[in-house]
Amino acid sequence: MSRRALITGATGFVGSHLAEHLLAAGWEVGGFDLRSTWPPETPALNVRLWTGDLLQPDALGPALREFAPDVVFHLAAVAAPTRSAADPVRAVEQTVGGTVRLCEAMKPLQPRPALFITGSATVYGRLAEGDLPIREDHAVRPISSYGATKAAQELFGWQYRESDGFRVFITRSFNAAGPRQHSDFFLARLCHEVARREAGFDRDVPIRLGGLDGQRDFLDVRDMVRAFAAIADTPAAEGRPVNVCSGQPVSLRAMAEAVKALARVPVTLEEDASRVPVSQDAVVYGSIERLRALTGFAPRIPLSRTMADVLEYQRRQVAAAPTR
Repeated sequence: MSRRALITGATGFVGSHLAEHLLAAGWEVGGFDLRSTWPPETPALNVRLWTGDLLQPDALGPALREFAPDVVFHLAAVAAPTRSAADPVRAVEQTVGGTVRLCEAMKPLQPRPALFITGSATVYGRLAEGDLPIREDHAVRPISSYGATKAAQELFGWQYRESDGFRVFITRSFNAAGPRQHSDFFLARLCHEVARREAGFDRDVPIRLGGLDGQRDFLDVRDMVRAFAAIADTPAAEGRPVNVCSGQPVSLRAMAEAVKALARVPVTLEEDASRVPVSQDAVVYGSIERLRALTGFAPRIPLSRTMADVLEYQRRQVAAAPTR
């Protein structure tokens, strides 16, 4: 008998990949989102989709009652740190308020589905010497509004576990990358700008990036959703945070140069260190030990393939909208 998963934020970048992966693994999948349209190039998915605002009372009620999921994968949130910084009040309302609305809607269900909160490594905040790789027992002390909302989201998950007996899975994901990602994010933006110049737009204009001296932990989104599914299938993962990452730091400069080398026309990269938040640590990467011990997970997709796939995706998007 197949399992049922309801994904909030289903039509987003990670949500669409998670739905695709779960369907391929034999799950029945439902989705809930403000948007009824999937990202470009999402394959046809046999997903029953409810649209609505998670912040409205009982918005999720019909989906939860009619679909009766075994697991709710909660992805709906303000997804980009830049958007959270621009409007932290809205970020609190959507990310934290949406989580509480979901928990309240789930509380009366019998049987009650498991709650899977897709959190963020930004909850860890400032690092000190010896903190790398970051393990799950590192203090939660966020230094950004995005990290603070994700930490609060976690806390409400734990609260409902303790006060109402919820089964709760919580991940702390590092940097996701892959096709369908919005150009708010480093690799997608870089590839989009390269694709535009290949198509003849702003060919003599440098591509302006933030400071490239940092090192980050990138994981292909297709590996990330595979890890989510594995965690949800592992009872021993319930009730403890789990890092989802590659476990390896990669230089942003090396990534930028690798994408530049894939370009079909000469491009110039212009570094602007002032665009990097002063609170951001130079090197950030996570420990994969708990995830591996619980599920046997190991990344399968090398970063070189991720970069090439994102660039090809952006080439197709620019070609489909040549006036952009």
